Amino acid sequence: MNVRKLKKWIKGKIKKFYSHKTWNVYNGKPILSISEICRFIKIKVPTKFEDIKSVPITETKLINKLKNKNEIIKNGKRKKYNYDEILEIKQYLRRFKRKYYSQESINNKKDLELLKMLIEWYYYFDNMGFDYDDYFDYEVFNKKTKDLKKYLNKGYKKEIYRACNDRRYTHYCKNKGDFNKKFKKFIQRDWIIAEESSLEEFKSFIKKHPRFFAKPIEGTGGQAAKIIETDGKDLQSLYHECVKNQYICEEIVKQHKEMAQFNASTLNTLRLYTLVPADGKPIITLGNARFGRAGNDVDNFHSGGVSAVIDLKTGKLVSDAINRAHVKVSHHPDTNVKFKGFKIPNFKECKKAVCEAALEIKELRHIGWDIAIAEDGHIEFIEGNAFPNFDITQAADQVGKKDRYEKYIDELINLKKQK
Repeated sequence: MNVRKLKKWIKGKIKKFYSHKTWNVYNGKPILSISEICRFIKIKVPTKFEDIKSVPITETKLINKLKNKNEIIKNGKRKKYNYDEILEIKQYLRRFKRKYYSQESINNKKDLELLKMLIEWYYYFDNMGFDYDDYFDYEVFNKKTKDLKKYLNKGYKKEIYRACNDRRYTHYCKNKGDFNKKFKKFIQRDWIIAEESSLEEFKSFIKKHPRFFAKPIEGTGGQAAKIIETDGKDLQSLYHECVKNQYICEEIVKQHKEMAQFNASTLNTLRLYTLVPADGKPIITLGNARFGRAGNDVDNFHSGGVSAVIDLKTGKLVSDAINRAHVKVSHHPDTNVKFKGFKIPNFKECKKAVCEAALEIKELRHIGWDIAIAEDGHIEFIEGNAFPNFDITQAADQVGKKDRYEKYIDELINLKKQK
């Protein structure tokens, strides 16, 4: 039996074993034992729990926050899980584990603390709409339930999306080419889509912009985006590479000097969220400034950048900045420029521009706009996000901002019901 056949045989045995797994269910989640959870996330059972490792988790003191947990066991439904369902649960729990160990703000990380946090999150806070990212981003483990209700979590984000945006029109934000075409009056930079261009058109673009910015036409968080230097490169090979990677190639925006002082190697942008309520008059609900790190090509929060909260009235930064590992800094780590108190240049024009753009597609009422302030002061639109995260705008100052949405979302839900 060769290695490939052996792996296939082992996988078949595992699938067969798990196909007979049956658990009691709580809120759609299997009630596992401590040993089962530890096996799922690949850690040893902590010595402290060795005596109760085979007990269903609901019979331990680890989830005292659950209401009527005795009735859960007594009257709970049972469900048989197939291999794919179990694999999905494993992956979900392991994402929590990765997030836990990625948090630089948590000292003395131990499997025991990981297990306690995971159980509390999975059986309690996850049912409140806080996924594994929310749990750490909003320091859920340090807050009271009444305070957590003020946060825009992943669960409520879905409600906003359903109330505001028609999925048939989200390609205008998902596809960067469609975005540039639709919002061309807000874009002054030169750009081409590699696979829609000929080699000659590509060479003509390179002649004007020998150093350009390339990013996948679909993608989030700045993934695979980079600056390309064409000096000395074979342009035909580069063209085929850009086509293969489905790149949109863009002229590099020269940013305002006040924004560049934080970090000159990246285009430092603003994320402004607009909402078009039932009355049709756009409002700005949230705002953040994002700054890249030295040597990076993008400023994205999910690609190593830092983010600070903007006061929407004054245009000033009112918080320290935070990075993805949940480390807060008062000054930029590379240039030592202070965040809090910095005033965004031309902020009134920024607000005016995004409110105007918010009315371009009536089927998309909620958009997170990524915009830059160019060297000459004009507002340059970079991207739009029809399903934007709220992590950067609540993690930095640890202030829940759900109240900025509730009234308007309730009105839009009622409006939909009337149609």
